[in-house]
Amino acid sequence: MKPHELLTRKTARALRCIPAMPTVYASNGLGPDDAPIDFAQQAKLIDHLIDPCRNDAILAAGTTGEPATMSHEEQLAYISWTIGTVDGRVPVIAGTGANSTKEAIWLTRRAAEAGANAVLIVKPYYNNPTPEGVLAHFRAIAKLGIPFISYSVSARTGGGPIPVEVIVELAREFPHYIGHKEAEGDPARFAALRKQCPADFVIWSGDDGITAQVMATGDCNGVISVASCITDQVKVMVDHFAAANGQICDDRAAGFAIHHRLETLFGKGGLFIETNPLGVKEALAQRKVIEKACFRLPLVPMQPANTAILKRVLDELGLIPN
Repeated sequence: MKPHELLTRKTARALRCIPAMPTVYASNGLGPDDAPIDFAQQAKLIDHLIDPCRNDAILAAGTTGEPATMSHEEQLAYISWTIGTVDGRVPVIAGTGANSTKEAIWLTRRAAEAGANAVLIVKPYYNNPTPEGVLAHFRAIAKLGIPFISYSVSARTGGGPIPVEVIVELAREFPHYIGHKEAEGDPARFAALRKQCPADFVIWSGDDGITAQVMATGDCNGVISVASCITDQVKVMVDHFAAANGQICDDRAAGFAIHHRLETLFGKGGLFIETNPLGVKEALAQRKVIEKACFRLPLVPMQPANTAILKRVLDELGLIPN
């Protein structure tokens, strides 16, 4: 999909596997002065996510990408660079959420001007708006006319999930509200959203631990952190579930077989033994996709004992190259 070409619900439905891409820093530090983005390594990571197995899109500056440690100017420059580097191979979705509606509008408009095909907007964090405030926030952004995906992850934002009724009302009101990323860990919310939202509205699972479970029911895609480092196998798993389309069949069994094999990675004993994206970056480094796992404060590298646990899990799965 070319830059500036806008995603629709119809085209977004084909985006079954979207890796939540981390941002590669050259060193540990506070910001761009002492921990700049390593663009050469980032380009290598983008190629890893797209070329071998053709993931369906790239998400830049989502939660895994650590935009909280970027200024708005750096975040937009990074999004623009990503769009140029991807160069139309797959759609680029830009994270533009903020807990100030004015800032979210500004970021969304600028990302679209840079060529993003859609944006991902998390529920406002910290200031804990009421359901009416959440509705007003997303409605104000929707009035820009730019395709957007909402994102509910109250473990990070606090204040509870985006209410199902808010998502449903917005989905019925704005056709360019193309879908929702659900990371609340509750399969019942997926069922409620699918039942009440328009049939063409796209739902992505954003909780790696239950992605296989909800994809197996049919009609659900995934924004998957594990797909950033175990790209080929996760993409095959997702494609099996998509082919099964909710039916009990060989494809469904094959999808679950891959998930069960990688199950340790999807939980607290693997990639999420510490805060995401610590484990994802460490796994990418151990797999030699990137040179090293670096972070901006307040995130710091994994504790040595946990690094050793993750290395053992990856090694047992045959995922560390010789």
